[in-house]
Amino acid sequence: MYSNCSKSAMKLTLYRSCGEILCRVFQRIARDRLDAEHWFDYGTFNLYINDIEKAEECFKVDTSCIATSLN
Repeated sequence: MYSNCSKSAMKLTLYRSCGEILCRVFQRIARDRLDAEHWFDYGTFNLYINDIEKAEECFKVDTSCIATSLN
């Protein structure tokens, strides 16, 4: 069984990891807003943190980027 301190440390590590991932994804999107892979990654991250609405929005942009690149 984990102590409260251990649980807090694990949560802090998880939040730091999520923050680092989010920062990397935002940097990638800032470099190229029309790259569908970046939006897919951001959508996947939002699914991971259970932000379904934001994930759906990202996947719509992802699909739009793909459609634009096919034209």
